[in-house]
Amino acid sequence: MLKIGTPLALLLCALLLGSAGCSDNSEETPAKPQVKKGLDESSAASAGKTAVATNSVADINAFPGATPAENAHIRACLDAIDSGRDAFAVRHAREFMDSTNTEIRLQAVAAFGWIGKIAIKELAEMMSDPDETVASEALRQWEMAFDEYSSEAAKMWEIERAAGLLKDQSALDAVMMKLSDLEDCNSVKVLCNIITSTNSTPIAVEVAREEYVSLAGEPFLDAKRAEQVAKTLKDRAEGVSAEQPKNKDQSDLQKKGTK
Repeated sequence: MLKIGTPLALLLCALLLGSAGCSDNSEETPAKPQVKKGLDESSAASAGKTAVATNSVADINAFPGATPAENAHIRACLDAIDSGRDAFAVRHAREFMDSTNTEIRLQAVAAFGWIGKIAIKELAEMMSDPDETVASEALRQWEMAFDEYSSEAAKMWEIERAAGLLKDQSALDAVMMKLSDLEDCNSVKVLCNIITSTNSTPIAVEVAREEYVSLAGEPFLDAKRAEQVAKTLKDRAEGVSAEQPKNKDQSDLQKKGTK
């Protein structure tokens, strides 16, 4: 063990004092951690999100493939994430999500994924990116953003919106898997909306029809019939049978007859 007072111990103390500096302030406010820039797959896997950095946000040369305008928006986006201004970050990330440079679009996905459910609409849009890597990463980040929701109504809307945008079978299948987070009656309503919407892609309608048969036990006919199916599923989930209202009426009549 190193003894206090020995030359080596004194040298170590001097080095420590020198590295700490001779400021008049006894304490310094810890610097806020910088948001990461660039994709870091190893840290993303452990953190559950794709990170957005390696250097400080001022290092704009980290994106040499970006145009000057894109570089400016990337800087502004990362600064906004750093300071917790997610809405501003989304606004700036939208400016480079359609870049002709694949790496820049991947950076947009990373930014949206870091922001989370506030940017879930943008992630849904990027699931249709022509580049497979960008599209698959957008899907992965969309799934994590979706899992941040606790509201059944919000989940219904996000599934419907994402499915209506997609043209890729595997992405559609992944989105449809999220129907398992909903009550069956609400899943039927979502599928009905996808099928009847004029904005849904043909493949989305086809996949929704297949899912509808699995849930309803019959092909999709029209919205009115889908509403009846949803009610039947809801009653079944609540333990209400079709005969119960009739039995109740009969019971009321019997009570009146005994008076």
